[in-house]
Amino acid sequence: MTPELRLTRLQPASFVPRVILDTDAFNEVDDQFFIAHSLLSPDRMRVEAIVAAPFVNERAATAKEGMEKSFDEILRLLEIMGRDVPAFRGAERTIGDQGAVDSAGVQAILEASRRGEEPLYVLATGAATNVASALLLDPGLVERTVVVWLGGHAWDWTDQREFNLQGDPAAARVLLDCGVPLINVPALGVSSHLLVSPDDLSRDIGGSRLGRYLAAIVADHHRDHFAYAKEIWDVAVSAWMVNPAWVPTIIVRSPWLTEDLRYEHPEDRHDVSVATWCARNAIFRDLFAKIGRD
Repeated sequence: MTPELRLTRLQPASFVPRVILDTDAFNEVDDQFFIAHSLLSPDRMRVEAIVAAPFVNERAATAKEGMEKSFDEILRLLEIMGRDVPAFRGAERTIGDQGAVDSAGVQAILEASRRGEEPLYVLATGAATNVASALLLDPGLVERTVVVWLGGHAWDWTDQREFNLQGDPAAARVLLDCGVPLINVPALGVSSHLLVSPDDLSRDIGGSRLGRYLAAIVADHHRDHFAYAKEIWDVAVSAWMVNPAWVPTIIVRSPWLTEDLRYEHPEDRHDVSVATWCARNAIFRDLFAKIGRD
């Protein structure tokens, strides 16, 4: 890919992109809002499929269990929303030192990328295992896709020990090193602005079946609601697709991810785009209004 073409693709699309959502939907409670926002914004993106990403935490002891629970959560949300969108299982392990992990989800990304004249957008809100595996299995994917990934922290943070990046550092290195047009949305310092309280959700989106479900999973996520608000991190990715002005970005050189999970910034790297802020109020007004109408 030429530097000029990469720079063009790092800008907001002048067309309505075809997108695939790649999400660890059961890891927390924010992915569900991201999926809903994406599906409820057909004038800004056309969701062709949703792929389940692996994760490991207190909700899943292994990457495979995390992926399967994410897949089930995707199906649950599609049923609640009454949407008929193909869903696929993703990786059962991380890339680590074993290399690409093929799956039905990876094949869905590759097949979708070969359709249409415009690039496919992959919106990734978990460990980057699936999209990185697709890039390793078919390096030509670099020419046919744009990746918007929520991972790592703000680039001036002391380290990059963020859940998605730590979930598969080898996959993060693939995204940062391979030259694919990459829009990176950091967690702390950027999408961490997307805070909302359970009471706010109950009041503002509790009138629809979808809204009640989303409000309930946030309320159940943290039992002590006194002075509490939850980060809905992943909505920053869908918000950039809906209105890039809400998630402003700058063009920078792709960083080098060290073994101890810090960013170094050599000058001889290709360009990527990184988000610097989130317009919390505008994003939630758009999201809540759409949920209320669903």
